[in-house]
Amino acid sequence: MSLFGRRLWQTPDDLLRGRGADLLALALLPAPAASLFSLTMLAVVTPELSEIVPLSSGQVGLLTLAFLVGGGAALLPTLATLRRVGGRVLGLGALVAVVGSMLFALSSAFPGFFAGRFLQGAGAGVLLSCALILSEARVVSRLRRRVTTVVVCGAGAGVVLALVALPALEAAAGYRAASLLGAGVVLVLGALPLAHPAVRRVPASRHGEEGETAAFGRESRISSLWGWEGWLAAVTALGAGATVVSLVVWTPPFLQDQRNLELVSACYLSALVGAGMVLGAVAGGALAARWRSAGAWASLGSATIVLSAVPAPGATGGGLALIVVAAFLATMAALAIHLRLLRPGGGAGTERAGHPPAGGGGLPRALALALAALGAGFAPWLFGWMLEVYGPGPRQTGYAAGFLVLVVFGFVGTLASMVDGILLNRGAEKAGKR
Repeated sequence: MSLFGRRLWQTPDDLLRGRGADLLALALLPAPAASLFSLTMLAVVTPELSEIVPLSSGQVGLLTLAFLVGGGAALLPTLATLRRVGGRVLGLGALVAVVGSMLFALSSAFPGFFAGRFLQGAGAGVLLSCALILSEARVVSRLRRRVTTVVVCGAGAGVVLALVALPALEAAAGYRAASLLGAGVVLVLGALPLAHPAVRRVPASRHGEEGETAAFGRESRISSLWGWEGWLAAVTALGAGATVVSLVVWTPPFLQDQRNLELVSACYLSALVGAGMVLGAVAGGALAARWRSAGAWASLGSATIVLSAVPAPGATGGGLALIVVAAFLATMAALAIHLRLLRPGGGAGTERAGHPPAGGGGLPRALALALAALGAGFAPWLFGWMLEVYGPGPRQTGYAAGFLVLVVFGFVGTLASMVDGILLNRGAEKAGKR
């Protein structure tokens, strides 16, 4: 009997339980790892590109913006393709990311780097969104939070892998070798989930209360129409995503410019950011059922407060510790808002079968999430622009201004989440009085 035996993935309602759900979570974990591995690669090669091209800090930020634009643009096509071919679209996402990595490796000017990052982002967006959607669609509702938590842990693992595997090669052979190695890693990680039969299975055409229809159908919880709840949640996701992405991209340069560390040492220490993301996902998943609407604003607000203290002069460990704590808290917020988006009626695990999502009209939820990804891309670009204007040196104020940008994004996301929670509680009170 194979690891993914028929008894574990073929069930009467096509929804996995017990060990089958756990194996699906482990099978999907490499997909977000590949996605964040692609994102983190830029942090490793930035110093070389700044010297030999040369790229300014603002242009480095634009490359991250291109990555997230590609990821946001890929979300809607991914949903449409998932309805037809199921998780096999993961293979396409991995191939697109590999093409982007190879284009990046063969480029020697900004336009080529920009196009490569856009393709990398498009492929990474397919991998990440597909893994999250399948973690919702293929398991029973009571296990979705646990499976999603495991899948989100893969994002932090991808950051750690990139910051550990690539720096030594980049220092010895340059950005081309690091990019080609990254292409191979992304191809392998992106293809691994396809070993699970439930990932490869094409969605059924039947309709039911949960499962296939809940994630792929035109009236699904992922793509249904919604109103203020969805847009406030999307703004919160924008704030949390902007914080996490910016910390991943700019922490190694921060340690090099402000703490005078070598590339390899800075990257190895920055891998703690990825570890913080893994721990944040675990903590966020464990607390999601209890925190309800407070989970996002409490953790994102705390991350914003912590970030405001990072630029203060001090030892290397102090600034890095604050960044790791901020990554931990922002990941908690990102997972909390993701679970909130999947369960719009009042937190993880509180939806009732057969009841439509709360909220009225508006654009499809997938479109709002895509716009949130696009908006989050402006944070690392503005961070880089601040470095370009005010300077990255120890006695210059570029990094202080950059972290202030993240504070603003975090504050806006926190405020949106608080308003969402207040309106949600008022709606629950009115419903209780009826």
